[in-house]
Formats: sequence, structure tokens, C-alpha cells
Amino acid sequence: MEPLTLSLLSRHFFISPDYLSHIVKKEYGFSPIEYLLNRRIGESIRLLMSTNFNIKTISEMVGYPNIHHYSTAFKKKVGTSPSFYRKSLIMHSTPQKGDGKML
Repeated sequence: MEPLTLSLLSRHFFISPDYLSHIVKKEYGFSPIEYLLNRRIGESIRLLMSTNFNIKTISEMVGYPNIHHYSTAFKKKVGTSPSFYRKSLIMHSTPQKGDGKML
């Protein structure tokens, strides 16, 4: 949720930004920035699935104060907008008429 930079993280661990980047890429397979973006989008997916928070609130909770920037990053990673993603979850979890489920 907090703004993070490679410089801030490297100072925290008392190593150079280049070395930190190398370690993270070796361990996780992506750069520290890619790792952070993946974590933020993953957390936003969890929030979309498990809460009724609006999209703007979720974007702020996962570190995107600008909802447009969040929506763009989400769509790039997931392939759809956050609002459409949530709507598709609701549509798939709602029993449809004639689906064999008893009410």
C-alpha cells in the first residue's frame, strides 16, 4: 500500500539497488517492480472477490492513488478492467434459471 522505490528498499537492506534487483530477479524470476505490481494486482483481485469495496477504494488500498493508473495496470495484467472482472465473478456465482440447482 505504501509507495516503494528500489532505492528505499535497498537502503532498508543496506545493499545497492543493482544488487537488490539481481537478488529479487534470481529468487522470484522478475524485477522488484514487476514483483510489486504482481503483488498489488493479486491483492486487488482478492479484494474484488471477497469485499464490497468500490473500485476506487480498492485501488487506493493496494497503492494506486490514481484509479485510471490502477485500471490500466489491472487490465494489462489481467486482460480486463477491475469492474468487468468483478461483474464476471458475480455472474458466474449467481445460479442461472434452469441450471439444475434447487432454490
